[in-house]
Amino acid sequence: MIILSAPLLFSSVFYYRKNDGVDVRHRMHSLALSLIFPGAIYYLGVFAEEQFSLIVSLLCFMYWKRKLLILFLIAIVLLLDFGSGLVVASFFSMALFYTFVNKRLGFGNACLIMLIQVVCCYAIGFSILEYTKSISFLANKSEAILLALESKVLIDKYPLVLRPIITFMSFVFYTPAFLKVPVVYVIVGIACLFSLFKTYMKRGSISGNDFLESLLLSVISISFIVSFVFLFPSYANAKYYIFLLPFVICPLLYIYDNYLLLLFFVTLNIFVFLHVIYFSI
Repeated sequence: MIILSAPLLFSSVFYYRKNDGVDVRHRMHSLALSLIFPGAIYYLGVFAEEQFSLIVSLLCFMYWKRKLLILFLIAIVLLLDFGSGLVVASFFSMALFYTFVNKRLGFGNACLIMLIQVVCCYAIGFSILEYTKSISFLANKSEAILLALESKVLIDKYPLVLRPIITFMSFVFYTPAFLKVPVVYVIVGIACLFSLFKTYMKRGSISGNDFLESLLLSVISISFIVSFVFLFPSYANAKYYIFLLPFVICPLLYIYDNYLLLLFFVTLNIFVFLHVIYFSI
C-alpha cells in the first residue's frame, strides 16, 4: 500500500508547497486522512488494475481546480479500468453541472435538485439499462448487468432500497467474503449524523467560499453515489466510489481539528483489526 500510495503523497506535498493556503492544506489533510480510512486501506491493499485506477482517481481530488488535468486523469482511468473510468467521468460531469447550478440558483436550490435527482433515479431504477445498452460503449456493461438481473442474482442479493446501505458498509469495511464489522458501521453512522447536524448548525459561522465549495462537492459526492447505485445494481460496491472519500471528508476539516479526525480513523482501524483477528481465530 505504501508503494501504491507514494504518488498521492508526493503529489500532495508538491502541490502544498506550490500553493500555500487554507483550502490547499485542507485538501492535503483530507487526502492524507482518506488513505488511513479502513475502506481505503482495504481497496488500496489489493494489487490489481483497479488499485492503480483508484490512485489516479484520488489525484483528481488534489488537482480538482485544474480541469484540463482532470480530463487527462480521467482518460488514464478509462484506459486502466473502463468501468471505474465511467464512474469518475460521470461524477466530474455531475460536479460541473451542480457547480453551475449553485452559482446560478444558490446552494439550497442545488441541493433540492440533487434530492429530486435521487428520487428520480430510485423511481427509474435499472430500467435505464434498456436505453444504455443501445449506446455502443455502454452496451457490454449494460447487457452484463441485465443478464445478472434476469437471473435475479443482483435482485436477491441487493434489493433496491438496501443498495446504498451495502455501499455504505463496503465504504467502511466489507470484504467479498462477507466479513462485516457491525460495531464500526454503527460508530461511523452515528458520527455521520452528528457531523451532518454540526455542519448544518455551523454553516453560517464559517466564512469564505472554500468551505461552501467543499461542502457542495461533498453533497454532490453523496447524491452521486446514491443515484448511481439506484441505476446500476452491479455498482453497489464502494470500490467504485472510494475516490470520493476526500471530497466527503474535506468540509469536516473546517469544523473538526484534523488530529481529532486522525484519532477517530485510527480508532476505527483498531476496531476493524480486532474484529478481523477475532473471527480469524
